[in-house]
Amino acid sequence: MPSKTTGQKAANDYFEPFRRTLEGFQDKFEVPAAAREFVQRGAVSAKEQVEKARTHAEGATAEAQTFAGTAIGRYADFSRGLVEAGFANVEQAFDTLGKIAGAASLEDAAKLQSDYLRDSAKANMERLRANGESAQTAMNETAEFFKAGFARFNAEATKAAKAA
Repeated sequence: MPSKTTGQKAANDYFEPFRRTLEGFQDKFEVPAAAREFVQRGAVSAKEQVEKARTHAEGATAEAQTFAGTAIGRYADFSRGLVEAGFANVEQAFDTLGKIAGAASLEDAAKLQSDYLRDSAKANMERLRANGESAQTAMNETAEFFKAGFARFNAEATKAAKAA
């Protein structure tokens, strides 16, 4: 088995003429100044574009975070409204039940039941209206967020296309 040094020497001997040719060639070959400047300008421009892209990506991430926080907050408000409405209905029903239990006559009990139904329907309509407004606000904010984001994206894309 040939030793490592013997194999390495053979490889060096084999490539020696190529090395000498390239050495002589490298001494005579010079990259023109215009080509060097072109590459340098291209590198600077590419670096600037990467920085711009990074800035835009960070901005988009911040906007997405703001949007997500707002959307989750609106959903929580809407859900809280539904839960509060349910508990308010239960409390009102128990209050009415207590009143009906203390009614002296069937007529009084029927009047209390009628009052309960009227008041409950009125309160539920108000709760429904408030939750509907909350949902409407959330939807409008979402639509405005996407509309503004698309307009910014479109403006940036148009500017980038003109610059290219």
